[in-house]
Amino acid sequence: TNAGTVEESGRVYLVRGLSRFRKPEDVAAVVVRFQQDAEGRNVAVRIADIAEVKLTAREITHLVRVDGREGVGLAIYKEAGANTVSVSRRVREALQSMQTDLPGIDVSVVADEAALIENAIDDVQTGALIGIALAVLVLALFLRAAAPTVIVATAVPVSLLTTLFLMHLGGQSLNVMTLGGL
Repeated sequence: TNAGTVEESGRVYLVRGLSRFRKPEDVAAVVVRFQQDAEGRNVAVRIADIAEVKLTAREITHLVRVDGREGVGLAIYKEAGANTVSVSRRVREALQSMQTDLPGIDVSVVADEAALIENAIDDVQTGALIGIALAVLVLALFLRAAAPTVIVATAVPVSLLTTLFLMHLGGQSLNVMTLGGL
């Protein structure tokens, strides 16, 4: 395994490769992204274009393994006020397009906070439906009157929708705590 250090405006990044990089020039030649030039052609931007690459000795202090194989770990965090579920969906779409652009690269998602939120939304929906059904059943059995049963059957969804509407007007967002409250 070879390692090279990339320095960019005072920051130092460790770039490792498993028997792929034989010398610093190999690391410097890695394409970071493509951008269009003045004529509209896609031009590769390489590490050498944005940073200085030096060969240094460094002990491995952190190793990422995915399914027992060495990998690259990438953590993506949303900005405050952003929608976690929509950010997660956009990242997944970007990963899919990246896999078509880079054949032979395996990309896997290890953790996704949006799944927790989507599950919580499903739990609120299920809980509301079960709650309405049980309330209607109990009222129908004990009161044996249609009017109170219909009032309760409509009051629960109306109160949930009103809460969501007022949260939207107040600029509040759904999170795990508010979903638990609902």
